[in-house]
Amino acid sequence: MTEQTYLLLSWKGEQKGKYSPDEIKRMWDADEISGLYQVVTDSGNMTVQEFVSFEQERSEKDIIEQRQLAQVQTEANRQRLEQEQVARQNAQALEFEKQKSDQERLAQEREEMMRSGKVYYLYFDGDKKGPFSKENLIVMYKAGKIDDLTQVWTEDLGEWVELKGFSDITGSNVGSPLIRPMQSTQVTRAMQPATPSGMPTALIALFVCLGLAAVLIGGFFAWQYFDLEGKLPGPIASGTGGLAEVHVEKKVAFVVCGVSAINSNGVKKEYPVSSGSGFLVNDQGYVFTNKHVIEKADNFSRATDKITKIKQELNLEKYSPTIWVFFGSNEKYETEVVHVSENYDFAILKAKGISKSYYFKMSDSEEIPRGTVVKTLGFPGSSRDQMRSFEEEAALDATQKNTVQDWYLEDDFKYIQKVGTVSVNKNIKGKGKIIEHDATINHGNSGGPLINENGIVVGINTWTSIGRVKQVGGETLVIDPKGTFFSLSMNQFKSEIQKYGIDLHWE
Repeated sequence: MTEQTYLLLSWKGEQKGKYSPDEIKRMWDADEISGLYQVVTDSGNMTVQEFVSFEQERSEKDIIEQRQLAQVQTEANRQRLEQEQVARQNAQALEFEKQKSDQERLAQEREEMMRSGKVYYLYFDGDKKGPFSKENLIVMYKAGKIDDLTQVWTEDLGEWVELKGFSDITGSNVGSPLIRPMQSTQVTRAMQPATPSGMPTALIALFVCLGLAAVLIGGFFAWQYFDLEGKLPGPIASGTGGLAEVHVEKKVAFVVCGVSAINSNGVKKEYPVSSGSGFLVNDQGYVFTNKHVIEKADNFSRATDKITKIKQELNLEKYSPTIWVFFGSNEKYETEVVHVSENYDFAILKAKGISKSYYFKMSDSEEIPRGTVVKTLGFPGSSRDQMRSFEEEAALDATQKNTVQDWYLEDDFKYIQKVGTVSVNKNIKGKGKIIEHDATINHGNSGGPLINENGIVVGINTWTSIGRVKQVGGETLVIDPKGTFFSLSMNQFKSEIQKYGIDLHWE
């Protein structure tokens, strides 16, 4: 806002100015103008002395009013904050009561379920879920939410098995009544003495016994329910549990880069060149891996002149770089490269024609806490080479090799799992967010998942230290000792993944 200015009239009637109130006061204090000068205002002329006094009083009033206004605003803000705090406390209290009510309702439902019959747990969508009644399973099976291969656990079995073994759920009995009402013995009045109310004495005794039994059974099952979840096998056991073999092998990908060719006789040949690991992240066939696992094959696929020259030299009808993914030895898919990161050792593949319900969930955590137990999953080629005997190598060489599978042994398609703990999280320039741990990563493990104990992917296995050394004075110091391994944190890839609209399950 522009400050108001005023004209000055000298004792001779000459006009000077215009001046602001502060300028007039300064000139008055410096004796540059005398008391004979007048200030021209909207309400009439005032002597300089009167004007300076008037302005000083008005300034003091403005300061007082501003202080009062500030106090009013402060009080209003305080009351508003108090009201907001009360509203938050009320909302929290309501939410707490709702959660408490939901928990009580769930506990009642589960207790009723326990009383009514056997309890089932399921493992699907990468997680343990339950408990369910048999009626629940039948409804889910009919709706296609679960299938014959869904893993089921009950206490009497003690291990996870496939649902197809439960014919009363998947077979012809589906839809038949599961819990039949108890057929009470018919008791005639002629056979039993009547009570004053007309009810047979034996029937009253039967109801009393049934009531006591219901109380005892209800209490037992309520206790049993809380004990059941502790008996569930983990989704990825450290041993050779059936769950690990059945599910994890459907999610960990053996990535093979090579060439597909068709010769002049129409015979198809496949040649592996390099291999690594990857993992399935949703039911649409998207597979995550390292950039360095597939980068050469991806680059070679665009070398059209070189590919044409090779076809001519070898008289081939077809010669094309190909990237395959295997889930066990019996599931093989060709892939297309969806994304190769410019910033990280990260790439996205899409398996063609795949439809799978088993895939990994991703960790949304910025950092993985020190001491977290983690596991590396993958297909380390160095491990295969060390384990093969000369006889096995000779058998491979003697085999007619037309497909990629012919170049490997059946056991090569079994993933390897190593366990360790997280030591530190780092931000390394040019590489990104790194999880350092001691769960072994060997050559060929690159691109495989680093998972926590809940089977959630926290990182992508990337490289291992080779034991760098440094001379300090006369002493040799190990900078990165062998046994230190590095995985790239999943969270940092979010923005790149979202560009392609890939639907993932983050936790």
